[in-house]
This record gives sequence, C-alpha cells and structure tokens, in this order.
Amino acid sequence: MDGLIELRDFLLEQAKDDKSVIEYANMLEFTDSYHNVYRILHQDCKRGLWRYMNLFPQDSKFFLRCTQCVFENYFVQVWMNLPKSIHQLYYQGVTDYLELVFGSFYNFNRIMQKQEWFKADEDDYEPFFGDVGCFFFTDLDTLVKCSILVLRKVFAFNQFDLTVMQSLTQQLFHQIKTNDKDLYTLIEPCDKSVIGCFVFQYINSFFLHNTNHVPLSAKFIMMYLQYDNKGLIYIIQYILYICAHNYAPQLNKKKMKDDLEFHVAEPVDIIDSQTTAIEILSHSVDAVLTNGLNCRHMCEVLDKFNEVNLKNYKYTVVAKPTLISKNTNYFKTIFCINFNYILTQCLVASPFYFITSSNLLGIESIK
Repeated sequence: MDGLIELRDFLLEQAKDDKSVIEYANMLEFTDSYHNVYRILHQDCKRGLWRYMNLFPQDSKFFLRCTQCVFENYFVQVWMNLPKSIHQLYYQGVTDYLELVFGSFYNFNRIMQKQEWFKADEDDYEPFFGDVGCFFFTDLDTLVKCSILVLRKVFAFNQFDLTVMQSLTQQLFHQIKTNDKDLYTLIEPCDKSVIGCFVFQYINSFFLHNTNHVPLSAKFIMMYLQYDNKGLIYIIQYILYICAHNYAPQLNKKKMKDDLEFHVAEPVDIIDSQTTAIEILSHSVDAVLTNGLNCRHMCEVLDKFNEVNLKNYKYTVVAKPTLISKNTNYFKTIFCINFNYILTQCLVASPFYFITSSNLLGIESIK
C-alpha cells in the first residue's frame, strides 16, 4: 500500500473545498447511448489494473476481473460528470490516470466478500449495474470529485485532442534540443516520422505504462496535478534524459552525476543513428523503470526535482474545463491513438508501419 495512502491524502486535500453536486449515471443507459466509447473503455479496463495483482495475488484472474468491473462502473460515474462536450472524446489510455486514484480508495477485502455479485471469467466480465459505493474507504461523492480533478488536469494538458498532442510532442523535441544536446544530436538526422511515434507515447501516458511500481506511479500522478504544461514537458524530457543516458552510456560526453546513475541490465551500444535512436526511445524507459530499486531511486530523484522546480511551474487550477479546440475529430482521434499505442508497445516493427502510423499522427518535423 506504500504510495497509495500518500496519494489518497494528497487528493483529499486537493478536493476538500469542492462543493459541486455529483450526478450518477445509469450504467445500462451509458452502454447503449455511448456504445463506441464504452467499447474502447471496456477494452482499456480489461487490460488495466494489473499492477494490483502484485499487491494482492489471487489464485485466478477472477478477482482481477471483479475489480475491473468496479473500476469500469466507477470510471463511468467520473466521466459523465465532466462537461457534455467532452463525453464523446474518450481515447485509449485515459483510464491509466485513474487506476492509482481508484486503488488508493479501493477496499480490496470488500471485493473478496462480494464476488458472487459479478459475472466474469478469466477472459472477460459483464458490466456491473449496481452501486459501487460500498467498495471504497470513502463516500463515492468524494472519490468522484478527486477523480474529476485528475481528468480535468489531463484535459488541461492535452484537450483530449490529437492536434494538441502533436503540438506537445513538438514541444518535447524542442526541450530535448535545448537540454539534452547529446540525445538530440543522435535523433536529429533520423526520419522524424519514425522518431515521433516513440516520443508521442510519453506525452500520452506520462510513463504510467512503463512501470508497475505503485509508489513511483503515485508520484507521477501527484506531479502531473501540480505542474503546468511547460513543467510537464520538462519532467518528461528530464526522465527521458536519465533513462536514455543510463541505457546508452556512450551518449555521455562526461560522467553523469552520481545521483542520476541507474542500473541497466543490458546497456545498448550506439551503432548507427536511426537504429540506436529508436532503440533508446522505445526501450530505455522500460529498462530503467521496470527495476524496483531503480524505481525507489527515481522517487528520490523526483523529490529533489520538485524542490528545485515546482515553484517555477506551479499549476493554477481551472474551475471547469472548456473545449478550446474547434477541429477535434473524435473518430480520427480514437483511431490514431489506438493505432499508435499498439505500435509503440511493440518491441519490433517494420519501418513501413512506423511511417504509416506517424503519417496518421501528422508528425513531420522535430525542428
């Protein structure tokens, strides 16, 4: 539970003055009226929450499927309390931002007592149409308010809009160019349409796909809520710098600071620019953040980062999100992000697929 209690206390403090009235959605109506959204949401929930299996191991996947049932219903309640203009803008990966929020309030023992309430097997589960409030350590109103706070911040960052995400990717490349000239020198000659696919995933997921370490994931969420957009780009670049330079030591023109050294089991050698750049951008973060000792060390590094930088990039809370982009194409956004997500999770893929994906994403230049 390390990290979850800290996150829960942080969220309760952030939401303590929220006087908004929560309205609860009818799950059956949601599955009918938002069929396309629910289809993608259901797939997201089925692949999610795996990090909790390490905390609460069970004999089968049934326990996890029941938990996913509760999470799906909870997420719908949160989602439908966002402005209606956002309801159709769901994209794959949004659930990742609420997994830790959910876990920090979730009563895992309660689900063990009520497994007969759910229809599920090891492969899938059916929607849960009952009241999920009994499965949490706090009242559901408070939990939903804390969760809305998180999704509003995600919206403030990327507007749930592909064009905005593309712009953020370009900003990240510029930050790399400014702060990490060694890495930029390596990636600058590369096919920008290929490189852009790998960087895009960190904009989209804020490293929540790259580690199952709960305290570090909780710290990512808390930092995400505290920093403005420029600060978030800086954080992503900083973590990429640490991971890339530990994964490819030949990048270092001088010795890294001792507190930024991390263990990597199989460092990569720089062969040619494009091959190595792809290898670094696609593998370095996983190589560092899937090691438990590294994750604990990263928590310490990020605490020091906060001490120096938080005051300069402090996020000012906006009461209600507004839809800024006027050209959001819901179906194009869903298709492109899903397609890109699948590709960027693969360890090996042909250049044709990368180019196809990046053309869809509209990534053409990093200059």
